[in-house]
Amino acid sequence: MRSTDRIHLLQIILLALLLRSSLLLVACRYPERMIRRDTTEYLQLATNLVQGKGFSQKQLPPYQPDVVHTPVYPVFLAMIEAVIGNSLIAIAIVQVVLSSLTAGLVYLLGRQLFNPGEAFLAALFYAVSLESITHAIFLLTETLFTVLLLIGFGLLIHYQLKRRLRWLLSAGLVLGLAILCRPIALYYPLLAGMWVAIDSTYPLRARLYRILVFLFVCLLIVGPWLARNQRLVGKPVISIISSYNLYFYNSAALLANLEGISERQVRADLFVRAERDLSELGWKGNPGLEMRYYQQKASQMILAHPLRYAFVHLKGDIGSLLPNVNELTELLGYTHAAQGTLSVLNQQGIIAAVYHYYGDQLWLVWVLLPLIILLAAVYLGAVAGIIAMLRRRKGSEWFLFGLTIAYFLLLPGAPSNPRFRVPVMPLICLLAGPGWWLLREYSLRVWKLLRGRQSHFFIQ
Repeated sequence: MRSTDRIHLLQIILLALLLRSSLLLVACRYPERMIRRDTTEYLQLATNLVQGKGFSQKQLPPYQPDVVHTPVYPVFLAMIEAVIGNSLIAIAIVQVVLSSLTAGLVYLLGRQLFNPGEAFLAALFYAVSLESITHAIFLLTETLFTVLLLIGFGLLIHYQLKRRLRWLLSAGLVLGLAILCRPIALYYPLLAGMWVAIDSTYPLRARLYRILVFLFVCLLIVGPWLARNQRLVGKPVISIISSYNLYFYNSAALLANLEGISERQVRADLFVRAERDLSELGWKGNPGLEMRYYQQKASQMILAHPLRYAFVHLKGDIGSLLPNVNELTELLGYTHAAQGTLSVLNQQGIIAAVYHYYGDQLWLVWVLLPLIILLAAVYLGAVAGIIAMLRRRKGSEWFLFGLTIAYFLLLPGAPSNPRFRVPVMPLICLLAGPGWWLLREYSLRVWKLLRGRQSHFFIQ
């Protein structure tokens, strides 16, 4: 590594650490602000693991195995608890360090693909991105999942550049851990396998061999967990949460759109209906049978209106692209999580959602406007970055970037919110780096052209 790269890497990591530590210093005074909806469940899982009660949720016996959550993040929390103790601040400190190092990884990956200036700009965008800063403080899976996904993605890129099978196998290992961190990554290795298949460097037979070995390594990591859940719920699933979300969020959004009522009301009705039906069937309390019920009912509603569902699903995905300035204001104590904002967004649009959330504190929107503009600038740079990569004939790398970003942003549907963008923010920033470098070059050319014309005018 060149001395310039070392300096850039150190600058990026220190800047990221400074920004995240500054917010952590504020949050340390109010640790309860670090807690989100899923945090207490993860903490209980970690505590039970440390105390030898298995992967279970309850504080008191009987300790029934948990089939909703995946093991990597609770194990991560359990390791911190075992070494440091049960401390929310200790967990946040570890995540701040991890998030800061992720900014360094963005630079290192950028240097594999771009020049030093472009890589530095990409890492700078990530270091100052609001998503990575706030989620380093929240006790959620995003920070750990982001670094796992980025490492897996980087290993795939390294395989593309070096043509060594060991890099592809390493990617399979890391992506297997990513799946066990967040179930949304379950089908991503299949897409990565498709990306390997289009590489014409090797004969088709050699490509198929590499894809199978890559997927086999993923399965070695995920397989034991699938076997565990097969035994517990009768089906080899990573988590039963997907069927729950399909019923209470995606199909609820569809019904709300069809009937013109709020999603909160639809979810409440669906909950009452599910409780009644599960009790009548004798399935209440059985995770496997409850999962089966949710899948059946949701599938019936979705298949009855497939085109409308596709529209509602894609409309919901827009939520992941919106700024998440509300999470910053919640950490700082200016606002509190508002129930039903997502429903208002999906039903009435972004303006109504802003009024619903901020109420009489709309002045905060103007204060936070620079952060919103920064995100828009990153998006603009990412679009230009795609053009820059195509111009440099990096079509294969661009395809993997696009495939990865589209997969994680389009899959969720109705539950989408800015939290779903966090894991792919490093990739968006990696596109924005060369994108803004290209825009800078065009701007300089235009400026020189205008100056030349102006000089010619005065000479005449």
